[in-house]
Amino acid sequence: MPQYSIKDHLYESQLFINRSIAAAIIVTLMLLLLGVRMVYLQVVSHEHYTTLSKDNRVKLQPLPPTRGLIYDRNGVILAQNLPAYSLEITPEKVESLEQTIEQLALILPISEEDRRRFKKLRRQRRPLRQYPDPSTPER
Repeated sequence: MPQYSIKDHLYESQLFINRSIAAAIIVTLMLLLLGVRMVYLQVVSHEHYTTLSKDNRVKLQPLPPTRGLIYDRNGVILAQNLPAYSLEITPEKVESLEQTIEQLALILPISEEDRRRFKKLRRQRRPLRQYPDPSTPER
């Protein structure tokens, strides 16, 4: 004769409710932990990550000289390497190109001839290209 077991519906429903409450508590704690981490990254560490993102945008690239010093037979330097700097600008990435050039003119000497040459270069080149700044000598 087979043996039948009687189910305890009250015990099973209580077990289900306890497991549901435990799962809800775990999910709530995880969401709370995620929210705290988001606040930490976006509010507390904002300065740090802003600096890191700016470092990704601006990079200094040193270019080694193509040749060494040239001396005459008496040891007098005939040709030497001097550092040269070139400031480039992408017009599509600035709000006002004229205002940017005016602000640069406060720092660098920019003549009217330099400005005319810059505008000529700008008309001749394709969009999203960098142009030398107006104070860079033409080669």
